[in-house]
Amino acid sequence: MLTGAARGGQERELSRWDLEDWREALLDIPLDEQVYRDRLQIDRLDEIERLWNWWSDEDRPRDDVTAATAGYLGFFLLTLVAMHCSDQVRFQGAVPHNVTIAGWDLDDLCGPLVKDPAVRQVIERLYAPAAAEGAPAAAGEEAPDPVEHWEDVDFTSLEFHRTGTTSIILSGWTKRELGNRRLKFALKLLIFPYQVISAITSATREYRDRYRLTVGEVGEVSHLVPVWVSHDSWVKMDFVEGFTLAEVLERAAAASGPPPKREILRRVDLERLELLGTALLEAMEELERHDRHHGDLSPSNVIVEHLDTRGTVRLRLIDLGVNYLFRRSVGGLLQGDAAYVAPEVRLDGKSSRLSDVYSTGMLLTAIAGIPPNADGTVPDQFYAASVGLARLIEDLTDADPERRLLVSGVKSGPRWIPRIKELFGRELEVAQVASRTERVEGFLQVLKRLTPGEGQVARQRQIMEVRARQAKGDSRSFHLRQSRWLNRWAWVSSWFLWATFALVVMWWARDLGIDWQAKFVEMLNNLLGRDQEGIVLLDDVRADDYPIPDPWGNLAVRLIAFTFVLAGAKWYLNILAELSPRSQLRRRGRRRALTLTCEIAIRAAAVLPSVYVAVPTLVQRDWWPLFSAIGITTLAVVNATCLMFARATFRSAREEQMSTVPAGEVSSLEKFAPWVPTSCMYGAFVWTIGTLIMFGVLQDELLYASSVAFVNIGVFYIIKCGTEAPYVRVGLTRAILAAERLDHLESLHRKQIPVARAPERAPARSESGPRTG
Repeated sequence: MLTGAARGGQERELSRWDLEDWREALLDIPLDEQVYRDRLQIDRLDEIERLWNWWSDEDRPRDDVTAATAGYLGFFLLTLVAMHCSDQVRFQGAVPHNVTIAGWDLDDLCGPLVKDPAVRQVIERLYAPAAAEGAPAAAGEEAPDPVEHWEDVDFTSLEFHRTGTTSIILSGWTKRELGNRRLKFALKLLIFPYQVISAITSATREYRDRYRLTVGEVGEVSHLVPVWVSHDSWVKMDFVEGFTLAEVLERAAAASGPPPKREILRRVDLERLELLGTALLEAMEELERHDRHHGDLSPSNVIVEHLDTRGTVRLRLIDLGVNYLFRRSVGGLLQGDAAYVAPEVRLDGKSSRLSDVYSTGMLLTAIAGIPPNADGTVPDQFYAASVGLARLIEDLTDADPERRLLVSGVKSGPRWIPRIKELFGRELEVAQVASRTERVEGFLQVLKRLTPGEGQVARQRQIMEVRARQAKGDSRSFHLRQSRWLNRWAWVSSWFLWATFALVVMWWARDLGIDWQAKFVEMLNNLLGRDQEGIVLLDDVRADDYPIPDPWGNLAVRLIAFTFVLAGAKWYLNILAELSPRSQLRRRGRRRALTLTCEIAIRAAAVLPSVYVAVPTLVQRDWWPLFSAIGITTLAVVNATCLMFARATFRSAREEQMSTVPAGEVSSLEKFAPWVPTSCMYGAFVWTIGTLIMFGVLQDELLYASSVAFVNIGVFYIIKCGTEAPYVRVGLTRAILAAERLDHLESLHRKQIPVARAPERAPARSESGPRTG
């Protein structure tokens, strides 16, 4: 065997081997690293290091082996390096260009090996096709001759490009000229030991026939790569300049700096989603237009091609077809490219349009810069950034192929990708608008944003403008109509809360003797013939024993009103404003009642805090203990209603075995669960102490008011509606989207009709067999 070939005088023995001896030995290399160690009694990495040290030693005796033997040993070394890199990518999630062996990277090792003339000659001999080999041509088409294409390779031009899961990819030039220039190509060589697996060699041989993408079909500006010829052990195709998407994303992650202190705060990279996500969907749209599907859509099989200095990119799809090595890769934490392969492809090796839909969703998640969840559910950051984007990614990445595209209605048309691209662009635009309004610059602007509703007024107004424009092109979309309704309600609520906050500040200013009265108030008083001081209507409802100004006597009600409106506004605007459990499908029974109750509770949360603040502020200052207690009770009831709806939904989703919902606890919702008992206990305290104060049993009103104000700000405003708000919003959003998917599943069950699958086509184009990596 080849192992230890450079040790102990075996070199002369190897020099007597002919081509068939080497071919037999290379085919006999164990594919599995553990089997390699057990069978050959040497670690594969140790073998690579020893061979490299021998092969690259300029002082080694040159008469020990012939140049041809050194070439075969160099190719053997190249094969071991490619196998190790494949294992690192598949099992460790490594990016190929980052794989190192004993301090050497792939270019350090493979570059000199491929450039060596003896190694190039070995490649030419080992992979040379016989006259009759190659895939048969389709009807009416002349089959390309592998022998002719092989003879046209200028082997002196071969250079190492990268490795795949089952291949070594080289670049080179043709001998013949076309239009006074030679053509550059990519030569994908099957790693030699994989030639013993007939499924892989068959897929390699039939690659061109199965995915006949010629220059004439795809054109010069295609997202697809024309294939010249395919053979049992190699494929020759156009060479595409650029980095793989895996390399681009890995470099972007390295440049993004340290992760946030809390993972929920990791931002979805909307700019990258717009650039690369849109380009990905354009590439998939072309693939669908050619009536093909990929079968192994992953970051390593997408080339990012920069077209100009302005940042315009085009994504090129390569290596179509199911990867043999990912079959039966089910269960456990998937690493590397296997995580992007649809579960049904990993299970039985059969791909379809729906499996490409799954991979597209997983790629969009990666492009956004968000680490995937181990259980395959959509990461929390999408729910925090955009309900619409989260809904779309859920619909793409459901583990059950029959449940993909269930909510979006995409399957109703013959072409799916254009509709997916439209939905993606729509939700991305809204998310970008929302993100831009959250950015603040300057100290005064930051202070301004601290006022309740101020930032939301501008945010919701801009989103409404975008949604109104989108609605002109799709007025029948329920999600679009619902989003516009929620935006309008949030915009009105933001104004209402801001006005309540302004009212409290003005009344406090009056207590302090600050002249704030505007000219229009005087004009209104004159118009109505009001000869008293104060504000028409607002001061007319104030009780006689409620004087203004009275800074000390009114301090308790001002503290409570000020902190209550801050906490109430943040509670609604940070958590509930863009949530609605309503569905486009009619619900029945308990779920219908829960939905209606939850919807009323959420919408009431926008108005009631302002009412509880305005009444004691305008009418009677002594009522503040009562309305504080009512406010805390309202908080507890709304939170309990939302929690009840979410838990009931998740319970039903698990009974339906929905893969979009975590199988265990929803961690984000568990942050919300303690709110209900906390609110109840706090409400009991407020009711007790407030009642005693109102009946005169307790006299230290200001101390109690200060305690309530401290809890409002310290606990509710800063912690619960600030720090914990993203978790709660994510948990409730997950529940709302899960309830929506349940509605569609139940509708299908009632109609007793299956979800439409991709139409069957001719075997040569409808079934993706195993292929090399």
